[in-house]
Amino acid sequence: MTKGISRFIQIIILIILFSLLSIFSLKILHKVGYCVGWLCLKLPNPLKRIVQINIKLCFPERSKEAQDGLLADTLKQTGCTILEYAMYWFWSPEKILALLQMPIRGQRLMDDAILRGKGVILVGAHLGSWEMIPFFLPRHYPTTFLYRVPRLPFLDRFIKRIRARTGAQMVPASPAGIKMFLQALKRGEVVALIADQVPHHNEGGMMAPFFGEPAFTATLVARLAHKTGATVLMGYMERLADAKGFVGHYMTAPANIADSDLEKAATALNQGLAQCILENPTQYQWGYKRFKKRVGLPRVY
Repeated sequence: MTKGISRFIQIIILIILFSLLSIFSLKILHKVGYCVGWLCLKLPNPLKRIVQINIKLCFPERSKEAQDGLLADTLKQTGCTILEYAMYWFWSPEKILALLQMPIRGQRLMDDAILRGKGVILVGAHLGSWEMIPFFLPRHYPTTFLYRVPRLPFLDRFIKRIRARTGAQMVPASPAGIKMFLQALKRGEVVALIADQVPHHNEGGMMAPFFGEPAFTATLVARLAHKTGATVLMGYMERLADAKGFVGHYMTAPANIADSDLEKAATALNQGLAQCILENPTQYQWGYKRFKKRVGLPRVY
């Protein structure tokens, strides 16, 4: 069996499993997620190893006990993130949005940015329940989302259909997609992207500190903001305890995030992301290999 076919079968099984799990409430989904996280904590697995490495790199000043506590809580939250896909994929948008507490914290920042008329770049990380954002934003503003296209075409179609149910425009992380981003900003609309991923191409990023560690960082936000004069905001969706729903946050971006000096801009971007993450560190996706591309430095994974 080829790798591609094997991956296809795995995804089909996962979709079927989540369709069955979608009959349950958010509270039950989160309880199952905690169990998944507990198993990941107790059993050797790649996810646990990567989370441990990232926590040690990003929080070297913390004691081993504190790092272990963050590891345990992070894995539980990661389990919740995984199980929430049953909700995002198969619940109606109305049922999903009913879980979002209003108003969004920092809503005035978005209102003022929209009134400027030069567009808004909403920058997020893999923090909290980021899949809520494509459901919420298009209900209030014309919104274009940049995303990485999956290798399997059927999965790409599935994801776009799910995320576009409330009117979101999904564009690929490619020159054509970036052109559409620029056009949306010129119309004074909102564009949104997750900015903590390692860029695929060397010309798309540069090294900048992320929690004090060198990390290959995207420069797209700086280039877009510098070219258009759009307002840059940070944003994320926090998962509330006891399955009480979610609350959104808008935050002011660091001043240098649109600097023409891309190194200063990339550093500011990571500072803004870190500011969001430190508000809810257990809800960040520490299982992502954020430091897999370290120009001139030893490998950490």
